[in-house]
Order: sequence, then C-alpha cells, then structure tokens
Amino acid sequence: AFDPAAYANDTVEAVAIQPDGKILIGGSFTVVNGVTRNRIARLNANGTLDATFDPGAGFNNTVLAIAVQADGRFLVGGSFGRYQNIDRPYLVRLLSDGSFDASYLIGTGPNNWVGTLTLQADGRLLLGGTFTTIDGQPAPRLARRLTTGAADGTFNPGTGANGEVH
Repeated sequence: AFDPAAYANDTVEAVAIQPDGKILIGGSFTVVNGVTRNRIARLNANGTLDATFDPGAGFNNTVLAIAVQADGRFLVGGSFGRYQNIDRPYLVRLLSDGSFDASYLIGTGPNNWVGTLTLQADGRLLLGGTFTTIDGQPAPRLARRLTTGAADGTFNPGTGANGEVH
C-alpha cells in the first residue's frame, strides 16, 4: 500500500512518523514530487506528498534530524539558520501543520548545527551535534532541553563528546 511516488530532488537526511501515520522528511532537497518544499515535507501514509502541509519558505539549509512529540508538534535540527524567514539557528519546534511554534523558548539556541534529536519518555529533548554552547552556556556537543525549550539544569554531560554527535 506504500507507493513513494513523492521523490526529492536531493538528499533526505531525516525521516519521522507522526502519530497520525504521516511521514515527515527533511534534508537538503528543495523540491518533492515537483512541488517546492525547502528541506522539509510531509508524506501521507501511502507515500504521496501531503499537499496540506505547506512549510512556505521552509529552511535555508539542511535538516538533519526530526523528533515528533506525542501531541503532533515536532522538533527539527540541522545546519539551517532560518525557518520561514524567521531567525532560528539550528533548532526549531513546529506545530503539526508546519507553522513555527514561538512558544518553544530556546533563547539564542545552539552556536552550531544539531545533528540528532531524541525525545525521552518524559518529553525532554536530547540533542547532539557540533555545538559547544546553547544560549551562551556550555553544552559540549550534547544537551538536554525541558519541554518548554529551556535548558535542563540537571543534565551534566561533563566535558561532553570530543567530536561531532550524529
């Protein structure tokens, strides 16, 4: 029943399933199935492009990771600096329709790209990448955020990773 008729014109780096079975894809592509979709798109459960998901201007650089929350909102990490022409370097939360979620408060965010995202059972977000700070605070390539986007002060990765975290 799955026919991936939707194709991307460049690399797909991230795939995530929403609670409703729809499939989010992210990467360096700018077109999916002939439709402009700057680095993020959503497919229906059968593999066709979901035309109801329109990210507008989308991302200005590569999406490397997507993590879907139980409520349908999702977090996106990558090497981008903007989403829908809004400055939001490397990490952003979107509503289920693809619009920017301004309620996720990460301050100035990571100082370099985010390459992996994982949601814990309690909703806190683990992230890794090449960043060394988040909001100007030390975060040596590993960090954890609360459900609000704020730093989790109980998470201490010590000196962190000595290289990129994917």
